[in-house]
Amino acid sequence: MSLVKCGLLDPWCPVGRGVITEHVVYTVLGDCFKCNTYDNFNAPYDLISKKYGIINVKSGTLYKRNYGAYTWSFNIKEHQYIPDYYICVGFDENYNNIIKVWIIPGKSYVVGKYSISITKSENGLKRVKQYEIDAAQYDYIYQTFDILDLPEFRNLDLLQYESFLRTLPF
Repeated sequence: MSLVKCGLLDPWCPVGRGVITEHVVYTVLGDCFKCNTYDNFNAPYDLISKKYGIINVKSGTLYKRNYGAYTWSFNIKEHQYIPDYYICVGFDENYNNIIKVWIIPGKSYVVGKYSISITKSENGLKRVKQYEIDAAQYDYIYQTFDILDLPEFRNLDLLQYESFLRTLPF
């Protein structure tokens, strides 16, 4: 039996962070159908929206590359279906805040074969400026929702949950 089916998904693992990010986007857009459920994460897309169509939600933390540039990298699985849009949610270095959000068409020139990479520099941000939207509402939802409201995390151990809460900025 998988940990996901037991409701014991770790909020710090990549799938856990993805579920949290998907919930934030789902809540902000308000017109979506979730393709993945707490007991099945095998859907080829994350959300279907009346406004945007088929969406894959991507999250990434800001990190420093070997050559010194700060970058967000949003991984794309090989042979993954191309959605109508990628909603890329850029977190700070520690996943404490959502600082950037981009809604990028699936066939945009900035979408690479394996990732969407955005450098936090004048030229890097200029390259995706047309896709950037205000991140404030996304960050507000991220800061204020209760993780235990999500079925994937409903059975978190209380001590583990309290430990998780102490890592958050609020």
